[in-house]
Amino acid sequence: LALAGASYAGELTSGVEISGGENSFSVLRLERADGPQEDGLLKLHAVLDQAKSLKGYGFVLEFDSAKYELVKASEIEGNMLETGTGQPPLFISSNRTPGQVAVGAMTVDGEGVDGAGKLVEFTFRTVEVPVPSDFQIGEGVLVDLNGNIDAIHHIEVGNLKPTPDSFGLDQNMPNPFRGGTTVRYEIP
Repeated sequence: LALAGASYAGELTSGVEISGGENSFSVLRLERADGPQEDGLLKLHAVLDQAKSLKGYGFVLEFDSAKYELVKASEIEGNMLETGTGQPPLFISSNRTPGQVAVGAMTVDGEGVDGAGKLVEFTFRTVEVPVPSDFQIGEGVLVDLNGNIDAIHHIEVGNLKPTPDSFGLDQNMPNPFRGGTTVRYEIP
């Protein structure tokens, strides 16, 4: 199950002139981080596709605060805005409002980036199995190299359920043709 939608105007974008730039067709996607995760922790990545001359972004992730406790929001090492010039992007996050975390970053080296890549990792504490309806990108903007601002119109929340990292199937014992044969298996 995946949800799709568009962001809406709110405090983050209040007073910002949406001038329209090169990123009106960009897609912001929230997905579960790859690899094993610690018990009780859920790591999600914000990924941007179809960016053109991207210089910066800002958006608000809304979540069910009865199910999830935000541990941190951080830049992903090697994220899309790291241009290799040695000048890291400026990154900020704030979670003053329960159930919301605002994040943003901007490059200061005068270069824009094209394509797709990861932006932010969100870490939550939870005992729940996540479902896409627990999360929503409430509002957001993308800034291109010329300073033009696009509202984020294309948002997807992908399948957030964990995928197994290992499994096991043991030898059948004592005989596969007898009714008393046992086959042991392991799934995470």
